[in-house]
Amino acid sequence: MANPRSEQVLISGYYGFGNTGDEAILQAVILAFNKMAPNLRLAILSANPEKTEEQYGGNYNIEAIPRTSLFRIISTMKKCRAVLSGGGGLLQDSTGWRSVYYYMGLLRLAMMFGCNTMMFAQGIGPLNGIPARSFVKSV
Repeated sequence: MANPRSEQVLISGYYGFGNTGDEAILQAVILAFNKMAPNLRLAILSANPEKTEEQYGGNYNIEAIPRTSLFRIISTMKKCRAVLSGGGGLLQDSTGWRSVYYYMGLLRLAMMFGCNTMMFAQGIGPLNGIPARSFVKSV
């Protein structure tokens, strides 16, 4: 019997907010996964799941999940082969501290559930706060 983790990847990033650069990164990730593994299911954390599914789901096997739904995130992670944190300047605290803890917290959760973790096109910094710097380093 196949391992259910082998069929799905969870993708997190600043998706569903309408930011052109972040959406372009997501599109590149989707196209790359589709080329490498066309039957792979992709779960994408999004601020606007309906729009994300509408925009990308037509030609690809995509499920968009509300990025604030901890229950859905955890239940999806438990089934995933990997969690990819993708794109842009997510790991910085110059615009606020929450971004660092959200994205690093997702990766930490993924590790706790035994998922492989990846980062793609991810900038790090500036990290002005010592707690944020320490948390990123620990993950």
